[in-house]
Amino acid sequence: MSTSTEANTQGAETVAPKRAPRQPSGWLGRHWRLGLGLGLGLGLVSQLLIYVLARGELDATPWQRVAAVFYATGSWVAASLVLGLISLGLLRWRAGRILGLTLSSVTLGLLALLLVLGTALRILSGSYLTVGAILFSLASHQHFLHGVVGGYGALAAGIAGTLLVFILAFALWLAPASRRKKDLAARHGITLGVLLVMLVSVYALRPHSRFARGVFLGAPLLALVSSFDMGGDFELDRLHAQPDAIAEPLAPHGPPLSDGTLWRSKLTTSTGPRPNVLLIMLESVTPAHMSMYGYERPTTPEIDRLARGGIWFKRAWTTATHSNYAQMAALSSLFPRRVHGLDQYTRLDYPRMLYHDVFHLLGYQTATISSQDETWQGMRRFQNTGTPTHYWHSEDFTGEHFDSGVEKSVPDHKTVDVVLDWLASTDERPWALYVNFQATHFPYNIPLDAERPYQPDMPTWSTFGYLGYPESERDAVVNRYDNALKYVDAQVGRLRKYLKRAGELQNTIWVISSDHGEMFYDRDMVTHGRTLYDVEARVPLVLHWPEGIRSPELRSEPASHLDIMPTVLDFLGLPSHPSWQGRSLRRAAAGGNHPIYMNIQGLRFADALICWPFKLILERTSEKQYLYDLAADPKEEHNLIEAKSDVAQRLNSTLSKQLIAQLDYHREDALDLRKKRYQPRLRACP
Repeated sequence: MSTSTEANTQGAETVAPKRAPRQPSGWLGRHWRLGLGLGLGLGLVSQLLIYVLARGELDATPWQRVAAVFYATGSWVAASLVLGLISLGLLRWRAGRILGLTLSSVTLGLLALLLVLGTALRILSGSYLTVGAILFSLASHQHFLHGVVGGYGALAAGIAGTLLVFILAFALWLAPASRRKKDLAARHGITLGVLLVMLVSVYALRPHSRFARGVFLGAPLLALVSSFDMGGDFELDRLHAQPDAIAEPLAPHGPPLSDGTLWRSKLTTSTGPRPNVLLIMLESVTPAHMSMYGYERPTTPEIDRLARGGIWFKRAWTTATHSNYAQMAALSSLFPRRVHGLDQYTRLDYPRMLYHDVFHLLGYQTATISSQDETWQGMRRFQNTGTPTHYWHSEDFTGEHFDSGVEKSVPDHKTVDVVLDWLASTDERPWALYVNFQATHFPYNIPLDAERPYQPDMPTWSTFGYLGYPESERDAVVNRYDNALKYVDAQVGRLRKYLKRAGELQNTIWVISSDHGEMFYDRDMVTHGRTLYDVEARVPLVLHWPEGIRSPELRSEPASHLDIMPTVLDFLGLPSHPSWQGRSLRRAAAGGNHPIYMNIQGLRFADALICWPFKLILERTSEKQYLYDLAADPKEEHNLIEAKSDVAQRLNSTLSKQLIAQLDYHREDALDLRKKRYQPRLRACP
């Protein structure tokens, strides 16, 4: 019995059909699987790293992040299939196979690298990679190229190595399938079509669905895609703000250009005082680290001395938290919001009257002397108005520069040497001088022999980056910054002592401010250019003129960088130039609430309006809104956007109308308007 059973079993084994060997997936199948693996694998790892390590507020809810992973995975599969279909016909030739492999592996490698960079940027800076950030880099490509080969060479090498690993890995995965000439192209084509319909439908839903918008803010590559049309909200606002041509203007019209001719005629007949004018722009100096504003360390004794003898403001704001906007706004009294994207001053077909222009017309000797590389982001183009003036900046310095990674700056004591030489060469006419100091810009470099009272001040250099550094090293970084601030203050002291010896101190108007503030793990972020919170946007502002300011005072009214030029001319007994959008601060405001407009268009995009005590921030990159009561909540910890929705709505309407008016004025097809009128006036607070 057992023998028979064994025989039957062996027979069964003998006649059982053999399973056919599994055929390797074809060219499109490999692309499909590669896209699926990249989408899910990189997506899940990216979300986990962001959740655990990222600084700043999360941009999306957990469910939106889950949906983002699935949407991104579908996008990866679609992109990979498109590449496969494009190159499918090339596989019959060896050269075609090489070309197809190169096209697919390089393209997918670049997309994977963008995802890695976006994740790293989100972890370090609180912001994903955006079109604005890319344009910010390309606009000053020479500076960033210097950073690649210089201060960030190791990082650049790591990025290049990562890209190479991706490309080789993808090529090795796809190579075996490149020799298979047959593939189910029709089936994969149908899959691609369904995917594209789904992807396009969700993208089309994005402007109308809060959940869909959050999905596109929940993953690096989706956030990059979303940043392409950050101007879309303005067009929607335009329809609501001005649905027909009869509606009242969105902002008061700018004066006609003929008013500029009348203004010039007043210069020739004015008999007001003609003191010297010294405008000093500090870099990244937050009032929170200045002793005059209550800081426990005596970091700014020289500036304190000037403040106590003049007018200084405890509520002053920049117009932007990155230098290329903030500094140019102070010099021109023009609010820097002209286009949807980053304005790099490539189109300058609008009227502007800068600091050196005004004083040249008044017969002053004028100069700009800066520790900064003024070509950064096109600033030099903006300043070049054709008016003759003495100009010296970082590129003119032949000595050893300090290196910030992408920019080279002059040690500030060397800049003061140039200033003193220029002052010594002036004649009996009054002079107007603009000086820019840079030591307080990251990485807060000062000369080796400079005083360093605050120790330790040397963070670990390999992890000390502009986008981020370990929080455990915050104290050392703060010490380094405070030492740099004390060094800069000493340079202000050198200027004061020189003018005193020369007998010109009494008859010189001093204006001292900073382009913006600086963060040291405030809001869980570092450096600047990230937000419009007060820790970045609040700035010092000091006016000092012994002969003209007889009653020193601390003022609490809101003030803006836009107000600097009108204030200086008011001291000279002259009206503001009709192009300017600021107002004079010479006398305390009798009433009303002057609006403070701010914006950023660099690493992130945001706009803000302060109508004291309320501050509205429209965060374009994360598509969020914030409302704060600065009097009751100076640290901006309690968002009142829902609790005081009526206030938020009024401020939002005022801000949006102002921005739309400015964008309309600066449209390329509005050149005729710019040839007739100056820029729109600022809307008053509601």
